[in-house]
Amino acid sequence: MHGNSELIQQLRRTIGTTVVYNGVRCSVMELLEQPLGLVLQALDTRTAIQDTQFGSPHRRVTQVFTVPCLSEESREALHPELLALELNLSLSLD
Repeated sequence: MHGNSELIQQLRRTIGTTVVYNGVRCSVMELLEQPLGLVLQALDTRTAIQDTQFGSPHRRVTQVFTVPCLSEESREALHPELLALELNLSLSLD
């Protein structure tokens, strides 16, 4: 898909942006390129328990979410979860 590099550039510019994801205020922290996704970190005091590699509870950490960028049905369309962030991406995936 030749629009992929343009999408990556636009998504990189969203790093640091505040968004609401499933009712949680978050900041865009990172862009993953394979598979294409945005990493969000909760901005409130909400925490999750992080497990060790063996599955034992280890420590409390800030919640982190990964939002897929491309639709599972069509790699030529943006994922509904990404669109719900209202990032105003002006991109055509031709």
